[in-house]
Amino acid sequence: MKTLTRINMRAFTPGVMLGMTLGLLAACGEPQPPQPVAEVPEASSGPWVAARERGVAFRAIGQEPGWYLDIYPEERLHLVLAYGEREVIAPEPGGEETRIGDVSVVTYETEATETGVGTAALNIEARQTPCQDIMSGEAFDYQVAVQWGEERFEGCGRALR
Repeated sequence: MKTLTRINMRAFTPGVMLGMTLGLLAACGEPQPPQPVAEVPEASSGPWVAARERGVAFRAIGQEPGWYLDIYPEERLHLVLAYGEREVIAPEPGGEETRIGDVSVVTYETEATETGVGTAALNIEARQTPCQDIMSGEAFDYQVAVQWGEERFEGCGRALR
């Protein structure tokens, strides 16, 4: 059997009732005008613009695990692996451009050094073929393959200059 609790309405004096009513009305408040929405820049614009400002002429990215490659012309190749946990640096040897049918292909072959690990062959191939990032869906102009020692990474890239 259910027991009902009785409320003593005499405890709610007119002052208490008025206070409760005003509190509820204040909680509802006046409708607020819509707030302007800040423009959100393209998701990839920040890092790409910053890379170009540092002198990067070409940048490639890939996923699982996350990596990126920056090419500083006539200076160095900078490969960052495993979401920034590993770093490979090599002098920029100058890319060799060839054509396969209608597709321009630029390759780099050099020795590179991974910080704290050692030296191995670094081979990069950038094909001017449309590419779509597997995580973001963003479109790029190049398909990029990077071979670092025994490891192979595939992703997309674009010229920044």
